[in-house]
Formats: sequence, C-alpha cells, structure tokens
Amino acid sequence: MQSKKHHKEFLAAQTMRKDEYFITTLIGSLPGIFYVLAANTQFVMWNDYLRDVIMGKSESEMASISALEVIHQDDRLYLQEKIRDVIISGFEEWVEVRVLLRGGPEFLWFLLRGKCVFFDHVPYLMGLGSDITKLKRSENRQIRLNRTLLMLSKCNEIILHAQEEVKLLDALCHIIVEIGSYRMALVCYAELDKAKSVKPVAQAGFDEGYREKLMVSWANIDRGLGPTGTAIRTGKPSLTRDVKNDPHFEPWRMDAIKNGYASIQGLPLKTDNKVFGAVTVYSAYPDAFDEMETELLTTLADNLAYGIMVLRAGKTHRLGEEKLLQSEKRYRSLFQNHHTVMLITDPQDGKIVDANPAAAKFYGWPREKLYRMYIQEINTLPPAETMAAMEQTRSGEKSHFLFRHRRANGSIRAVEVFCNRVKIAGRDLLYSIIHDVTERKQYETATAFRLFLILKVATHSIEELLQATLDEAERLTESSFGFFLFVGEDQAEVSLQACSSKTKKSMEDVADDAHYGFDNTRGVDEALRSRKAVIQNDHEALKDRKGMEIGDINVNCEVVVPVLREEKVVAILMVCNKLSDYYEDDVKWVTLLADIAWDVVDKKIADDENEILREQQYVIENLAMHDSLTGLPNRRLLADRINQTLALVQRNNTMAALMIFDLDNFKTVNDTFGHGTGDSLLQQVATRTLKVLLRSGDSLARIGGDEFVVLLPQITTIAHAVAIAEKILQTIKTPFSIDSHAINISCSIGVAVFPNHGKDELTLMKHADDAMYKSKSDGKNRIAVYEADQQG
Repeated sequence: MQSKKHHKEFLAAQTMRKDEYFITTLIGSLPGIFYVLAANTQFVMWNDYLRDVIMGKSESEMASISALEVIHQDDRLYLQEKIRDVIISGFEEWVEVRVLLRGGPEFLWFLLRGKCVFFDHVPYLMGLGSDITKLKRSENRQIRLNRTLLMLSKCNEIILHAQEEVKLLDALCHIIVEIGSYRMALVCYAELDKAKSVKPVAQAGFDEGYREKLMVSWANIDRGLGPTGTAIRTGKPSLTRDVKNDPHFEPWRMDAIKNGYASIQGLPLKTDNKVFGAVTVYSAYPDAFDEMETELLTTLADNLAYGIMVLRAGKTHRLGEEKLLQSEKRYRSLFQNHHTVMLITDPQDGKIVDANPAAAKFYGWPREKLYRMYIQEINTLPPAETMAAMEQTRSGEKSHFLFRHRRANGSIRAVEVFCNRVKIAGRDLLYSIIHDVTERKQYETATAFRLFLILKVATHSIEELLQATLDEAERLTESSFGFFLFVGEDQAEVSLQACSSKTKKSMEDVADDAHYGFDNTRGVDEALRSRKAVIQNDHEALKDRKGMEIGDINVNCEVVVPVLREEKVVAILMVCNKLSDYYEDDVKWVTLLADIAWDVVDKKIADDENEILREQQYVIENLAMHDSLTGLPNRRLLADRINQTLALVQRNNTMAALMIFDLDNFKTVNDTFGHGTGDSLLQQVATRTLKVLLRSGDSLARIGGDEFVVLLPQITTIAHAVAIAEKILQTIKTPFSIDSHAINISCSIGVAVFPNHGKDELTLMKHADDAMYKSKSDGKNRIAVYEADQQG
C-alpha cells in the first residue's frame, strides 16, 4: 500500500512538471503578445511573438529590457502610471499604446490588458496584447476626414460672404490650420515674369521664416519641382509624402524639417482651366494625405478659385443690393459647379429648396423631383428626429451628423453631413455638404468585427464564430435569415455549418439536416457555377423556382456570396428575406464578412487538425527535455532554466543558489534489493524533494544515476539556501518503504551561490559539484558550501 501511495505522489509530481513545460510551450505559442512584468516594468516572462516579431531580441536580451523601452515615447508616462495603478490597486486595466517595432521608428498599435498576479507574495503584472493597428488607422483616417469636411463647409461659408480677396485668403488659411489641424497653410500666386516665380500672398500656422526663404518657381527647374510649383505647372494636385526623403524637395528640406513639416500637398487654383496659383497644406505627419482627403482639399481649392474670380469680377459692385445679388450669384455657381453633394433645406418643414447636379446623381432622383421632396423622405431617421437635427443646426448647437440616406433605387448609404445656416433671398435656410462614407463605414465595421472574431477564436467553437458572422450579416443587410455553408473539394457537395441566431429559432430539426445538395437552392447553384455573388429579389417570379429544404423557411429573396481561395469555392454565406430588395451594397457587406469569417475559421480548422501533431511534438520534446524515470527536467532543460534564472537575478540584483546532491551508498540498494527497487527509490526521492521546494520558481532536475540538482532563484542569503538544503537532507534521511522493505539512505549536498561562487552555468555547476564531493569526503550525510580552495 505504501509503495502505491508513493507511486501516486511521484505521478502527481511528474504531472506537475509536465504541466509546467506544457504551460511554457503554450505561452510561447500564444497569438498576439503575452508578458509578465516586475514592478520596475522589466520583463519577467514573454511569448515567442513578443520576443521574435515585435522585439527581435534573444532570451538573454529580453531579460534585461524594461517594457517602457519598446513603447512610443508619447505613451510611456501614461503606460507607466497604468502599470503602477494595476500593481497597487490590483484592478484590471485596458490601454491602447504604440509599440515600437524592433526598436522603431515604425510602430504598431496594441490593445493591452493587464492584471496583478502574485508569485511568492511578490506582485507582478501579467498581460495580453492584441494588434489593433488597422482599427486605429481607420479611426484616425475618419477623424482626419471629419476635420476636412468641416473645414470645407466653413471655407464655403466664408467664400459665400467674402467681400475682400486678402481677407478671404487669410480667413481660409486660418480655417485650414485651426479646423483641419494642419501645421501650416499657404496661398501663392503664379507670376508671369521670365523666372516664372511664385509669390506667397497669405499664410497661417507655424512658420519661423520659412515663407521668406521659400523662393519657389513654377518652371521645370529644381525650385519648381516641389508640391507648389508642380501643382501650378501641371494644374494637378502634387504631393510630397515624406519631406525627409523626397529627392524633389531638396531645396527646402532643412527648413521644412526645422518647422516640423513632414508631408505637403499642393493644390492648383484655376478657373476656365487656367492656373493662377496654389493652396499648399503642410502636415506634421508623413504620408498624411490619402486619396479621399486629397479629393476634398481639391474641392476646397476649386471653390476658393471660383470665389477669388467672382470677387475680382465684382469689385465695381459696392451697393448693398448688388452685394446681396453678387453673394447669391456666387452661391449659385459654387452650388451648381462642383461634384460634392449639396442640398439646401428649409429648417421649418424639411422641404428641399435646392439640390445641385451632384446630389441628383448621388440620390438617383431628377432635380425637379428632389425639389418636391422633403429631407425626411431621404433620411432613414424618424421624421421627428430629422427635424430635431435641423433645429440643432439652426440654433448653432451642432453642425456635424452621421446619417443613413435612402436613394431612389431603395439602397441605403451611410453619409456624413456638415450643415450650416445660410441666408438666400432673405430666407434663413440650411446649407448641407453630404459625403458618402459607406465604404469607410464598411471598412471600419469589418476591421472591428475581425478583431472581435480574433478575440473569440480561442474560446468559441467554429459554429459559434460562424453564427456570430451571420448575425452581423443579418444586421447590416436587414435580412431575416442567414446560413454559412462549406463546399466540398468536388465543388458539388454543400454542407450547412451554421445558422444565424434568428434562423435557429425559426427552424426545426436543424441538427438532423446538416447536409443538402447545392441544387436545392437556385442562388447557391448559380453562385457555385459562376463563382460570383448572386442577388435574387423575386423568387416567386423565377422559372423552375427552387427553395430551401431546411425547416419551414420559404426564401423570397436572397444574397448568396461565394468565398474563393486558390480559384475554388470553399464556402458560401447566404442571407435572405429582406423586407426590401437587395442591392450591391448588401453584396459588399456580405462579401466582407464572409472573407473575414473564412480567414479566421480556416486558421482555427487548421489549428484543430494540427492538434495531434502538436501533441506528438510535445511528447517528443518532453522526452528530450525530461528524465524518463522521474519526469524531472534533465540536464538540457536544467541548463536553460539556469540561464534564465541568472539573467533574472542579475537584472534584479539578487542571489540564486545551485545545489547538487547524490545518494550515499546507493549502489548497495541496487545490489541488495535489485534495480527495480533502486528506481522506485529514485522516484520517491524526487517526490519528497519536490515537497520541500514550495516556491513556484524552484526547480529540481536529475542529471544522471542518483545525482540531482536543485535550482533556487531569488534567495536573500547563503543561509537561506543552506536552510533548504537542510530540509532536503532531513526528508531523505526518513526511511523509505518500498515493496515491504524499509530502506534507510542519506545524501551529500554541495551548494554554490550566484554571484559569490560563479556567474555562469558551468562555473556554478562545477563549484556545486566540488562542494558536494567535499561533503562526501568529510563523512557524507552533510552539506558543504563551496569555498575557493576546494578542488573537484
């Protein structure tokens, strides 16, 4: 009975050590970043992704690095305070910070989650991090576009009411800098002299002598190749994405860097295709102008150019009535001649007073029809809420809105509206600039949903992930049902993998109908054959109509989107029974979500299929790193742990101890009772010794025969190590009961301490071994601490 008890204890100890190795392996393979920090912010533990991809450091280098060193300098103080708060309060915290990629200057945005944990009564911060770079870039892009749209609206308002050219240019530059958050704005006119020089006429923002040193030409020479000269010469927007590295920007580089300019956009001022100047916008960030922002700034420059021409043409008209007529004429031309969607509405009842050609094109109704409509017919909000929004603008409370607007074909578009008051023909009206942000909202939603699935992938099944995708697809397309199908290698067999939450509630016996032929629905059949998305809006009218044979669902209309990988259809996402018709916008939503879901789920499937291989690899590695008899770490794993421990204690300026002990007269046990009993004795010695080592960081290894090694990190004194050695000595002296035999045995222990007796693995091992032989030569069953005059 006693032998069985000790065998169970041995198995428990062996399992504990295997679990420790498994956890280490698991941490190393975690997605995203995993870390454990000491209170002084230094790394104690990390996963492979953090070490190899983000840091690009070795194990020993990681052990000497503070987490703050890899954080963007603007976020370091904030993160340091959060780490302190977590360790002091014990509360969990979430933070968004920029993590330098391999030391910078490039960085990634991470959402870090940290909580306080205790090891040996010492607090540490343990955390996980997810890459949110795409999401943050999308958010920042949206913020920039919002500013640019508001800036465009304000500039148009200034242009409508301007009376003097100089004041107009000055006001516009200030709006660009103050609302657009740019570093500087500059308006220049092209001179018609021989040198084709450029004359600065208005400026706002940060400028320490830059304007005076500009010396720009619009000729095709060195000083004409910058964004201002190029925009004037070509009549097209010109962009310097990176001031530090653009070869065409050499004449102004040093002064621009001194003033904090990182990227620059030049926009031509022209009328009747004749360029007479440029608006140049300076940003503090490299590559700050994307396609959408350039388009909006171009509209601003076009509007300004027209306003300048009208002012010049109307210099002689000074009477009040003529001023009013001139302002209204200016408004009319601005309103009619640009591709930006614009509406004029009456805040009293929402009646559309005017709509420019761009609005007619966007909404799909002729302008004559729009004049007979009310904005409540376009805005999907309840009429009372639409009227309340107009009142907010009329009262000056709010001018920026996000709406969903309905078009003539029934499709819905996400729009951003910038609205201002305007007086026309004595009437107080609302002047709105409408910007279609559907694609942007789709991208933002898709990015957020991708992050949502990634965070759920470890804890949710494939069916649950697909169901979440279908729920989102239903919500975005206003559908009633949704299905996710996998397609077989033969491109013919289709199997149902998941239904949306609403679909499951509406169906009976879903589990019994896990497979059905692809010919059972016309949309699926067509999507498989064409490898393209299919919209069916009138099933009733179809010849040879085919409907679903799952549950009692009758499909009236559907969107079926195939997911293609390597020229094969691998899956299909289907939503159906929308109350109105489906449009291409719905196809875009479903396609985005289907691709995201497949990428996440396909990886999870591959991970699941590789689980057996990983387990086999774990067994192989476990055998290679552990002693087969006792389950303890072998010499190979011990060496790794020693090196990690030495890096830790060196960084923390503490001590560590290494003990080597072997059993006295162990050969007599083998000779007397047999090798089987000797093996059982070694197992029980391992079990008893592990019970002495109570701290999580302490390690016990068997390095051969009856020789064991104990590793004690973070000790305070040599006496501390000796006290633990004494406990090991006493526990082994207690008689062992093996197969009804009482076996008495003792051990001899040698102790070496870092840094007193060595600062590397080999030196400490040799000196601990020397001390162990000293204890044997002094009579066995005792402890010896290494002394410099000992010889092995």
